[in-house]
Amino acid sequence: MLASKGRIVSEDWKKAYRNIQKEEDKYLQALEDDEIECADIEEVSDDNGAADSQEENL
Repeated sequence: MLASKGRIVSEDWKKAYRNIQKEEDKYLQALEDDEIECADIEEVSDDNGAADSQEENL
């Protein structure tokens, strides 16, 4: 085990960290995009519901 630890260098850790960070950034961006899309859908649904309520009152 000590021999394998000697083969791991700081640059390897930095590369692995950067790679993981890129994937996490993609994931977080996808979540953010999905939240925005869901919010847009909810706004449209709310607008349609308000129009339906107004028609019922007439």
